[in-house]
Amino acid sequence: MKRLPLYLIIALVLALFIVNRFFTPPFVAIPSTSMLPALHVGDLALVKNVKPEDIKVGDVVVVTPPSESQSTLQLPASVIHRVVKVDNSGPELQFRIKGDNNNAEDPYTLTGNNIKGKMYKSYRYAGYAILFLYSQQGMYFLLAVLGMYILYEVSNYLNKRKKSLLARFVPDTTKEMEAELHEQTEKLNALHQEIRSLKKYIEDLQRMIS
Repeated sequence: MKRLPLYLIIALVLALFIVNRFFTPPFVAIPSTSMLPALHVGDLALVKNVKPEDIKVGDVVVVTPPSESQSTLQLPASVIHRVVKVDNSGPELQFRIKGDNNNAEDPYTLTGNNIKGKMYKSYRYAGYAILFLYSQQGMYFLLAVLGMYILYEVSNYLNKRKKSLLARFVPDTTKEMEAELHEQTEKLNALHQEIRSLKKYIEDLQRMIS
């Protein structure tokens, strides 16, 4: 039972990383001040899947910036900003987003494929733990915990192996002492019986002489 929580934590972190990278994340931790005053650093935004045609100006969305913008502008894999323009004049919908606390729109245009989801609720400062786990320090922490856990398991395995070998090749002293004590007790009981028999024989002999 002690192993279960650690396995669950590691699996949960890996699952969250994969979901946030490739699918609609169930929640997003706010990493910057770009959405002040609506969202603060460390807030937790709950996200739901949404169709591109259902997105309206004013919606706060989680997006994946175009790959060329990510590489040239060194953008994160996901951005949570507010929709400020929806263009339906072309063959597919296009969107422009902006942080509430930023002076200008984000320097890229998005399509429906870039939209991961739409925020529908947020909780103040509930995302700090997630920010920590996604940070470099958090990754080092997880690796350290995993390393200590592996050492703990190896130590337990070696101790069990050692006890198994000792049980196989070293006599069980306690059982030997119990067996020896039982044998000595049996001998004493037999000796007492012989003494009682000898005493009775002497008494019978004295009666015969007298």
